[in-house]
Amino acid sequence: MKFKEIIEKADIFERSINNKIEKEIIKERKLELLKQYEGEDKIISWNDLEEKVKTQGDPERFASGIETFDTELRGGIERGRLAVLSASSKMGKTSFCIDLMRKFEQYKPCMITLEQPAEELIREQLFYRNEIPEAYSPKTFNKVNTEWIEDRLLESYLKNGTKIAIIDHLDFIETENKSDRRFQIQDIMQDLILMARRLNITIILISHINKLPPEEAPNYYNLAESSSIYKLADIILFLWRECIKVGGKIEYTGLVNLRIDLSRQGGTGTDIGMIFNKGVYKEADSMQRLEASDRRDSLLSKNKKKEF
Repeated sequence: MKFKEIIEKADIFERSINNKIEKEIIKERKLELLKQYEGEDKIISWNDLEEKVKTQGDPERFASGIETFDTELRGGIERGRLAVLSASSKMGKTSFCIDLMRKFEQYKPCMITLEQPAEELIREQLFYRNEIPEAYSPKTFNKVNTEWIEDRLLESYLKNGTKIAIIDHLDFIETENKSDRRFQIQDIMQDLILMARRLNITIILISHINKLPPEEAPNYYNLAESSSIYKLADIILFLWRECIKVGGKIEYTGLVNLRIDLSRQGGTGTDIGMIFNKGVYKEADSMQRLEASDRRDSLLSKNKKKEF
């Protein structure tokens, strides 16, 4: 029997006893058990932790190959973190994650594809003649909750050495909590962040935002349904196609911004201009940024003329 179960049974037994003397005896036994506890989650000193940190060195980080992104995050996303990626509908969240899996191939990524079947995503990549990443997904699924997700990620870690997981997306994850969806999401986020720490796997969770005008850049306040998403996640990322509204028409500059909106690793507030072409994202070079800047200035100038 696990130590936790012994303590819980002792608590139940203690509450069932009316005799004060017997209650004190049970309490003393429970305290003695706690003194002898040597489980993985036992209390240890910060001096011991300091030695562990010095011995282990810096945490493992996963470089994406997007130079500015990796630099801002001090070398890439840390292992065991929970990152949330969000954008308006049809903005390319799933495509971006598939492209990330190509960049993260050495970490044996596992994608929990809940919105679209993995076969459909592969078919799209084949259409564009893109390389299919060395990645893994569940063959099928029925009821999707955090317990099932943890089992699949642990399976992929044991079979394939998975260190990075992508979940597409939050809305499909169920919970036993039958209350308001905000509280359900809070439970899910708590489960996922503990899961990332427990398995030491980085999790990238795709999430929706509330409807925004396309020309308005999103931030963490725009995340849909629950504030617990940005309060609990380690990193909040947004994709936004840079555009300007001119005379009621949306005009694009050609850049897709990857925004590090919140981060416990640094880099908060950074916008990384990227070029998206046939399912592949690349950081914009100096010439492409200059062209986008000229396009932006031209659109703003056109907008001012229309106002007058």
